[in-house]
Amino acid sequence: MMLICSLKVQGTNDSSIVSKCSMATAGYFNDPFLKEFVSKTAKRSPLINRGYFIRATAIDFLLKKFLSSDSKKKQILSLGAGFDSAYFRLKSQGLIDDVMFCEIDFCDVVKRKHTVISTNSTLNSLIPGYFTQSEKEDPLIEINTDGYKLLGVDLTQHNTLEALLKICGIDFDNPTLLLSECVLTYMTKRW
Repeated sequence: MMLICSLKVQGTNDSSIVSKCSMATAGYFNDPFLKEFVSKTAKRSPLINRGYFIRATAIDFLLKKFLSSDSKKKQILSLGAGFDSAYFRLKSQGLIDDVMFCEIDFCDVVKRKHTVISTNSTLNSLIPGYFTQSEKEDPLIEINTDGYKLLGVDLTQHNTLEALLKICGIDFDNPTLLLSECVLTYMTKRW
């Protein structure tokens, strides 16, 4: 599959996070971390807020259902994660202490997210080992701690993605939840 017009796709992150923040600010969904990723908030219409509420609630339900399973070595891979705050919300609730959470998006989006995280103690304090990470093994790996990975790679670059996941210790023999919130919309068939 190929991504269509990657700059436009990357731009959807900015409008989406503002809409998610609007939904949370309006009281539809409790996520105090969304505002950390938004420089300028905007109030969205009730219809937009409700749509994002439904989406956020469904994703949250699936994440918590997966996390409640008896399996020990769980992994969550969020494809096209953008500025999503699920890791921080779940970590603050003590739900992912023994889970590997890996977020993947375009390099530019990931670099921007890392900049926000690195300058925000509310966020970086929720990543155990953030300040003691060893030197990057690959420039596309922005954050690589035991429990949180942030990778900058185009999802169409299969070989690069596979290599990065291997470097980060992703093991597909372990129970793995693949989260692709609205990503497939922007992918085209390769065959």
